[in-house]
Amino acid sequence: MKRSPRRQSATCRRAGFTLLELVVAVAIFAVVGAALFTGMNQLLGVKGGIEERLVLAREAQRTFSFMRDDLLHYADRSIRVAYGDSEPAFAANTGDYGTLLLLTRRNEGLDGELVERVGYRFEEGELVRLRWPVLDRGYDAQPRKRVLLRHLSDVSLRVLDHEGSWHRSWPPLQDNDEPPRPVAVELRFVLDREGELTGLMALPATHRLQEVAS
Repeated sequence: MKRSPRRQSATCRRAGFTLLELVVAVAIFAVVGAALFTGMNQLLGVKGGIEERLVLAREAQRTFSFMRDDLLHYADRSIRVAYGDSEPAFAANTGDYGTLLLLTRRNEGLDGELVERVGYRFEEGELVRLRWPVLDRGYDAQPRKRVLLRHLSDVSLRVLDHEGSWHRSWPPLQDNDEPPRPVAVELRFVLDREGELTGLMALPATHRLQEVAS
């Protein structure tokens, strides 16, 4: 039985999509795709921010660990530099601009106890650890450097003495000949985007070595 043209046209409309329906479907897919793309970018941005914060947290923890270890191995031994001058065993915020801390530390080596000079300096937005393998040295001796933290806007350090007083520089100016004993160091640094972090690190009971000859 032959179908009429009107019935054939109705059957074709039921079997497929009209142009309007296709346009609407494409528009819906475009909106959903854009939303998914935006959401994925946001997730990737959040993931990148979390990873960056984790890296900064590890670097900050490493910085405090380095300084804590240096302080725990502090040795009360001044050093000799060129022309017979000497530097105290422990000095904070003195000498070269940006030098936060200088101290003598002891190491347990195969040949017994060894001593070396270490320091911390803030230069060009970076916190750098300094190490002189030779204790007594000339002015031209250059330290080995290791960058601990980058992207810093400010770094400060202060020292707590055994009487509970804080000092911005060490050794402090004293009227008597017996200087106070440092018992702790507070390190504060400000990261460009993450804000401020502060760590308090204690010194052990003084480990005294033979003082350098005057």
